[in-house]
Amino acid sequence: MMSGLFVVAFHMIFRDRAKYLTLVGGLAFCTLLISQQFGVFCGVMLLTASTLRNIGAEIWVMDRDAQQVNQVIPMRSVEVQRVRSMTGVEWAVPVIWTVSGARLPDGSVETFQLVGLDSSSLAGRPRRMIEGSVEDLRMLNAVIVDQVAVERFARKGLKLELGLTMEINDREVRVVGLCHTDRSFFGYPYAFTAYETALACMPPERKMLS
Repeated sequence: MMSGLFVVAFHMIFRDRAKYLTLVGGLAFCTLLISQQFGVFCGVMLLTASTLRNIGAEIWVMDRDAQQVNQVIPMRSVEVQRVRSMTGVEWAVPVIWTVSGARLPDGSVETFQLVGLDSSSLAGRPRRMIEGSVEDLRMLNAVIVDQVAVERFARKGLKLELGLTMEINDREVRVVGLCHTDRSFFGYPYAFTAYETALACMPPERKMLS
């Protein structure tokens, strides 16, 4: 009985060549489409979470109304003390994560993802340095930029090297290091600096904590 059904099914598939080729083509296209969309999904997820990987914190405290990772809602600075006072929390430090424009030496403007790190612990520091030292972030108005910034500067005919200065919100900052980061969802280069420097570079606002 089963062998007879198998023979019938075999003939139904292979006797009609047009139907057989249509079936194979449809399955191949569906497989290609599923693989392509799965690749797009994985790529978007990797780009979306790039800042979390670049900073590397195990636990994040954000505003409860934040809808997704890249939505930054400023909080009051006192929230750090509230987190530190919770049972089981050994330590917590503030971080600033914002998008800001920088005026380059040639007069053009480049958009950076500005990350302000706690100057005492430098928690969230770049993990892969290309040039310079992370400790130099403790210097006044110092920033460390990534390889994406190097590429963008090169397209503008500028050589990004240590000692180069640029302006963020009318404050002059100096590049003290180059690092390697995972590319962000928006494609902006990263600029790491001390928390106090990031505060000074941001427009005045009551809630400054990211």
